[in-house]
Formats: sequence, C-alpha cells, structure tokens
Amino acid sequence: MKKLLLSQILFLFIFVSHSFAQFDKPVLQFGVGLAQPFGDFKGDSYTILSPFPQNPTFQTTRIDTNLIANTYAAKTGYSLFGSGKINFDKYNIFRAVATVSYNSFNTFESSVSGNQVRVYYPNYVAVPITYNYTFTDLGVGLGLEIAPTAFTNVVSPYFGANITFNNFNGTVTRNTTYNDSVSASFSGFRIGATLNAGIEAKFSSQFGAAIGVKYDLGNLLLRSTANSSYSDVIQWGAANGNLNDAQGSYYSNISNDQSDPNYYRYTSKKKDINWGTVYIALNYYINGNKKPVKKK
Repeated sequence: MKKLLLSQILFLFIFVSHSFAQFDKPVLQFGVGLAQPFGDFKGDSYTILSPFPQNPTFQTTRIDTNLIANTYAAKTGYSLFGSGKINFDKYNIFRAVATVSYNSFNTFESSVSGNQVRVYYPNYVAVPITYNYTFTDLGVGLGLEIAPTAFTNVVSPYFGANITFNNFNGTVTRNTTYNDSVSASFSGFRIGATLNAGIEAKFSSQFGAAIGVKYDLGNLLLRSTANSSYSDVIQWGAANGNLNDAQGSYYSNISNDQSDPNYYRYTSKKKDINWGTVYIALNYYINGNKKPVKKK
C-alpha cells in the first residue's frame, strides 16, 4: 500500500513538473481604458442647489448629503494598468497574472460652481464657490488566465479572474474668491475581485496587442463604517475620513453652508464599489526572440 501511494505521488510530481514547469513565455502588458462606475458607486451629482432660509432670493451650492452616505457619485474616468504574465504549460494556455492598476473617476466632469452665503450681520452676502471631487483606486491583483488558442501564436481570446487589493481615496475641494481653498478626504483599504476577458493578437515574435473588458468588484471584504466615532469625522481640512461603505453612522460637516460649523450625523448604507473598464493594451513577449534549445 505504501509503495503504491509513493508511486502515485512520484507519478503526480513528474507529471506536474513536466506539464507546468515551463515558465519560458513571460509577457508584459501595458494598457489604458475608460472606467465606468455602476450601482452605488455612480451618482448623478455630488452637489445640490438649496435655498438659503434667511433670504429666499439666494441659491446656494452645497455638497449633496447623499455623498458617502448613499453613493460615491463617481462618473466616467480612466484606467492605467500593467500586468506580468507567466505560462504554466508549453502552449501558453494557462497563465499566472500579476497586475498593478490606477483608476481615476470623474475625469470628464468639470468643476461645479455656484454661490454660498457669508453673514455680515445683519446682511447676507453671496460668495462665489467652486467644488472639485475626485475618487481614485490604486490596486494590486493576483490571478489566473486561460487563452485556449494561444498555441497558434496568432489570435486568441482569453479569460481570467484576479483577487484584488484596493486602496480607495475620495477628495472634495472647496474654493472661494477669498483665497479659501480647503479639502476633505476619505479613504479605505478593501479586498475585491476582477473578471477579465479579451482578444489578443501577436504581430511579431516580441510584440502584440489586446482589446478587452474588465469588471471590478472592489470592496467584497473589509467594509467598515466609523460607527459614530468623532475620530473619523469627515470635515473640511481633514484627510482621515472613513470610506463608510458598511451600514452604520458617521459625522460630517462637508454638506453644510459655510455659515454652519456644526457636525451632523448621517446614516450610511452598505455600498458596492463596482465598475467596468473597456481597454486596449500592448503586449511585450520578453523571450520572443530567444531560440529554443535543441535537445540532444
């Protein structure tokens, strides 16, 4: 029985070593794409127009109270990424993939301008104000990829999935004509997953190209909310705010008019940070010009 078990282990070791110890077709891939948020991640607007009670003739532009609480109000942005791939078999069908990516949203939305009110008692003066909002992700991914017709060395579809480690950061900046420029930031580290599919074509022994689509589930694990902690309050001039993507409550003053210094409690719903990307990429085959070693 022991001899049979040892022989089976030896056979499995030889088979795996012969089939999966190739590692001779490393590929570097560099890509750029358009990133589109979905679900709770996207939003129509991160600002809101509201009348000023003391003077109904004024309209004030403020940060929408739904920002962070119910949505991250992200809009179309861009994606940059670089991947390293290594084959598990001599036909380059099964691959391990490591990826570093940077995604920036709200790229094509201009600043939102309006007015807020400053009190010079007994008068209320309209002050021009401008808001900018950015949301970014710096991610690292590890996964597997299958290219069923890669052995042709011409054209092949590919499919893959990665575990991703994401560092999200959102920043709102407020500017006025009184040289008052101040920001509020919130961030968080999350674990997610990426689904990837595309078509690659090889133009020469060393270069090729690919087009594809990715779908990111950015915060599957490690969601959290400040749970009414004043240490994580989201306020102007602070950069330590919580991402608040789980159910709970937190305090903030970024939706206030400038004349209101108070902090208000907001209820956060559980939110998904999901987005899709359409991309084009350049492939560089590191050993493309290397001649195979002839067996004696």
